[in-house]
Amino acid sequence: METIQTELVDGWKLIAHPDYTVFSNEKSYIVVQKDDMNEMVIAFSINNNTFSVTSCNWGLKFDFRSDEKTIAITTDPNEYEEDEDED
Repeated sequence: METIQTELVDGWKLIAHPDYTVFSNEKSYIVVQKDDMNEMVIAFSINNNTFSVTSCNWGLKFDFRSDEKTIAITTDPNEYEEDEDED
């Protein structure tokens, strides 16, 4: 899966597919899926060494690496759409 890296606050990084867009307001973030009518997939905040999820879509997969200050969304939005079409 192709990914891009977005720099966040306090040295944190978000790694995700380029079809996700990140919006921020100081230390709070939302990630939306561009190709799905801008559906929000996760909302979270960062405060120094604390990563807090306030909302998350069912089935979203992500890895959190506190030692590297990295959050990686591992769900490929294109695979998710294909899976839904099969039903």
